Amino acid sequence: DKDRKREVEFELVDVLYWVVTLADVYDMDLSETLKKKLAIGEKRYPTEEFPAELPKEEVLNRYYTLKKKWRQDGH
Repeated sequence: DKDRKREVEFELVDVLYWVVTLADVYDMDLSETLKKKLAIGEKRYPTEEFPAELPKEEVLNRYYTLKKKWRQDGH
């Protein structure tokens, strides 16, 4: 319902505000960090492994398999 959605939106804005504030205090560039993080994610979880038509259960299986392999490889 609309009231619940607005409540969740406000909570998310509160969290975002504090994240941005902390990043500012510690002189962090979140946009650069996000780019780096997304590049790592693409290496760990290549998009070709997750076609749109893949059933949810198989998405989760592939995700956890790749995550386990990544950790076993020492990352």
